[in-house]
Amino acid sequence: MTDLSAKALKANRVRAYNYIVNYFQRKVNWNPPINSDNGLANFFDVSIDTIKSLKNGNVDPPEKVVMQFKQLLKDQTYEEAIDNYLVIPFTSK
Repeated sequence: MTDLSAKALKANRVRAYNYIVNYFQRKVNWNPPINSDNGLANFFDVSIDTIKSLKNGNVDPPEKVVMQFKQLLKDQTYEEAIDNYLVIPFTSK
């Protein structure tokens, strides 16, 4: 992997994390709010280390997170946007 593609992959991972966080900050009004790494880890039932690794651009979005996020938005028309942020950048070409 070249430095440029490694940087792009890391940037896409951070972008995926930010997409999820921004959705929860704008669209979801739960009490307490899910606006922290701990809240996201609890909601998606993944480790806090997984969320922090995604936040730092070290791992792809876990399939479990992608599927639960899609399920959350199943009655809305966000699937294409979710794929653009959480799936397509991490699929092999």
